[in-house]
Amino acid sequence: MTIDVLVDTNIYIGDAIRFTDVTNYGTPIVMTDVNGTRFKFASVLSSNQIATGVINLVMGIEYTLVGTGSIVVDTKTFNAGDTFILEANASPSIPSTLSVNETGYYSPVSGYVPTDGAVSFTPTQLGQSGLTVADTIFNFTYEIYTTKHSVGSVTVSSSTQFIVTGSNGGYITISGVVYRVGEVFTKSSTFTFANTSGTNYVCNYYGSTTMYFMSYYNAYNVYSNYINSVSQDNSLDMTLYSNFVKVHTLLNANLINIEKSISVDITAMQNNLDEINSIYSQQINNI
Repeated sequence: MTIDVLVDTNIYIGDAIRFTDVTNYGTPIVMTDVNGTRFKFASVLSSNQIATGVINLVMGIEYTLVGTGSIVVDTKTFNAGDTFILEANASPSIPSTLSVNETGYYSPVSGYVPTDGAVSFTPTQLGQSGLTVADTIFNFTYEIYTTKHSVGSVTVSSSTQFIVTGSNGGYITISGVVYRVGEVFTKSSTFTFANTSGTNYVCNYYGSTTMYFMSYYNAYNVYSNYINSVSQDNSLDMTLYSNFVKVHTLLNANLINIEKSISVDITAMQNNLDEINSIYSQQINNI
C-alpha cells in the first residue's frame, strides 16, 4: 500500500492549500484504522531563511541541535544531533557549546484523519506570514499513525514512533515528561502514560510519504492582470508577453515533472517565480 496525497494548488485560491489523503486503503489497513497524522512543510523560501543560534523556540518549527551538550525544553531532554518539534513556545538554557538551528520545516497541529475528507492549511499553518501563500516550491512529508492506545501501559518491543492525539491543547505525561497533542516521540521499551490535561491517546507510526508541490497564486495573478490590461487597451508589449508565456509554460512543465518524480532544478523554478513577482510586476501599472 502506497500512501498518497492529493494537493489542491488551485491558483485562484491563494489563502489556503487543501490536502486530501487519496491512499488506496484496503490491505493491510483500511481508512478507519488511521487515528492520527502529521504534516511537515518546507519550501525553497524557508530553506533559504534558516535561523541559527536560536534562543527563543517557537512551537511548530523544527529544530536541530549542533555541537556538544544537551538542553531541557518543556521537561524533555534533547542532545546534540537531535531533531525535534515542540508544541509549546520555550526559552531554554542553552550551553555555549550547543547551537539550536532551524531545519526549514514547519508542522501544524491539524487533528486530520483521512475520514475527514480534506484539510486546508493557511499561510500561517504552512510556516509563512502574509494573507496569501507565498509563491514557492514546497517539500512536505505526510505521516500516518494507526493503533490507538488509551491511558495506561503501552507495550513496546523495539524502537517505535508515536504521536499524541486528543483534546486541543491537551497533553500527557510519561515518567514526569510532558508530551503535548501533536508531538511525536520515540520509545524502545514498554511505558505508561497518564492524561494530565484533556482526553488524549498515543498512536503508533505506520508510514509516510514525501512529495513536492508548487504554489504560484501571486505570480499567476500578475500574469492575469497583465493579460486583462492588454485586452482593455488593445496594446501589447510582445517582449513582456513572451516572457510571461515562457515562464508560465516552464512552471507547468516543471509541475508535471514533479508529479512524475522526474528530477528538476528547484532553485531555477523559484527564480522563475521571483522574477514574475519582482521584475515583471514593477513594469505593470496597478499591480
